[in-house]
Amino acid sequence: MFPLFSYTQTIELDYEKKRSQINQVEKFEYRQVFKTSLWDDHKASFLTFAQEKLSDKDISLNEKIYLNHQLMRYYVSVEADFDNAFIYLVEVIKVLEPNEDNVLHPFVLADCYFIAYWINQIQYDLPRARKYAEKLLAHANKFQLNEMMIKAKMALAELTQHEGNVASGIEQFKNIENELLVKNDSILINRLYLLLSNAYTVAENVDSAFYYAQKAYQIVPKNNAQLKAFSSIHLARGYMQHGDINKAIELTSEALLVVENLEAKKEIKDLHNFLAEAHKGAGNFEEALAHLEKFMELDKEQASLLSAANISDLESKMADEKHDFEMKLKQTELSQKNKQTIALGVFLLFAIVFIVFVVRGYINKKRDAEIIRDQKMIVEEKNKEIMDSIGYAKRIQTAILPPNKVVKEYLQNSFILYKPKDIVAGDFYWMEHKDGKILFAAADCTGHGVPGAMVSVVCNNGLNRSVREYGLTDPGKILDKTREIVLQEFEKSEEDVKDGMDIALCSLQFLVDSEQLLVNGRQSSENSQPKAMLQYAGAHNPLWIIRNSEIIEIKANKQPIGKFDNPEPYTTHHIELQENDSLYIFSDGYVDQFGGEKGKKFKAKAFRELLLNIQDKSMEEQKQIIDDAFETWKGPIEQIDDVCVIGVRI
Repeated sequence: MFPLFSYTQTIELDYEKKRSQINQVEKFEYRQVFKTSLWDDHKASFLTFAQEKLSDKDISLNEKIYLNHQLMRYYVSVEADFDNAFIYLVEVIKVLEPNEDNVLHPFVLADCYFIAYWINQIQYDLPRARKYAEKLLAHANKFQLNEMMIKAKMALAELTQHEGNVASGIEQFKNIENELLVKNDSILINRLYLLLSNAYTVAENVDSAFYYAQKAYQIVPKNNAQLKAFSSIHLARGYMQHGDINKAIELTSEALLVVENLEAKKEIKDLHNFLAEAHKGAGNFEEALAHLEKFMELDKEQASLLSAANISDLESKMADEKHDFEMKLKQTELSQKNKQTIALGVFLLFAIVFIVFVVRGYINKKRDAEIIRDQKMIVEEKNKEIMDSIGYAKRIQTAILPPNKVVKEYLQNSFILYKPKDIVAGDFYWMEHKDGKILFAAADCTGHGVPGAMVSVVCNNGLNRSVREYGLTDPGKILDKTREIVLQEFEKSEEDVKDGMDIALCSLQFLVDSEQLLVNGRQSSENSQPKAMLQYAGAHNPLWIIRNSEIIEIKANKQPIGKFDNPEPYTTHHIELQENDSLYIFSDGYVDQFGGEKGKKFKAKAFRELLLNIQDKSMEEQKQIIDDAFETWKGPIEQIDDVCVIGVRI
């Protein structure tokens, strides 16, 4: 459901378009009183003024319509008191429906139909809500009120969704979207996208719901703080569903500041409840407790106001009954006291039941707060143990990665872009030097985070043993031996382990000429125009060579390092490299990242184009450009996997 004042600004704009036609209304002093009192925390002065004006016998018809209309909007937008709002709303409809010639008839009656639909919809009286939405559509068509026609169609689509036909509701919303994009009305488009986000949430399509919540947030005009706040609330829900609790908390906290300034009581209470749950999910128990206590305070205050209102109503009814008895029935004093006693007893009974209900709710909330306090110490201790363990795992993983000094010693003109998704990663890069050959690889183990890091240690050990213990330098044979070692390690487990590794492995040997090898395999810094011989083998992950503005792709074997039906030996490819050739090996985390305007994958085609466009840059510049492109594409969406890209220029 949407707070009404998040889109009543459009109604007010419609109304203001007709100001030239209602000069007689503009002259009334109460219009200025309404503007200065309603939003400056002088609500009592407005209510007193409006009620006194309505009791004036000399009040004109248009004054009466206007005051009833503004009182109705006040009770809806400020107090969320729908019962009182409906009293004034019905009064306006009763006067305006038969008076089509009245200057207020088109816009004010349309506004009343819309709010009548809205109130019934949030109270789940769907048949009455549909009746008013259909009245609004017919009225808007008759008087050519374009924005109201759109709102009526959106209302009917939303009702279709609430009535259980979600797919039909979404289809109606999509048809409305085509109309709105032509009109370029950002406020109405925002409301449509929020409704689409809600519909996809009901349909359990989390990605589409999040996509439209983002679009709704992005289209809000910069100067519309109210609309930005309520769009933030829906976007926060999307971040919660995608596991980004901190972003959800950030957006909801910003929205809370706005709705507090608007004094939107129900929304303030609901946001504190949302923040309590979000902070609890994030492990911020002090913040969760603070928001929970604020929610309980507001809930209790609302209950107290409700109780006071009930008492006032009952006392008024008792006074009326007593007056009727005295004036009409002339009963004895004893009879009057008996009836008052009965009425008081009934009142006390209802009051006790109501108080018990409120107190029970308060006790439940208090109990929840105590549970959170008890859990806080336990969770904090567990969190510390877990973070200490992850930190230790990070140190181990960092230790097995080749230092930057070693990388630059053997591959002077190169870069490594390494972006773990979490503190530790399933991706890793590897390097060894043996018999004048530089062996380097980009590897992607199953999973990410702690599980991926554990698999990466096993696979890294397999590569090291294949070279250091078994003396292998041929990439295909290294991968064969690594697979054998990894499977031996996994067979020690009582469970069936299906984890493994995708990898691109290169063996590079630099040459001064066709016969002489460089000493120790290091890349020459002299102007001898060296060539190089490259051997490559891969498990799923290819090798790209860029030569003369074209990409040569060397494909990998379609089998992982790990358990696989009918495994075959890995193929070693031999390539003679030329000066200025560029080599790239990488894991799939870069091309699989979701982002962009439509939340789609980056894909290999776009990565190819990016690499081709930066061949005039140094390798360090290329690294920065590739990293910037990734972050720009990703935007606010969470990184979905580890990223490892290695580039080498000959």
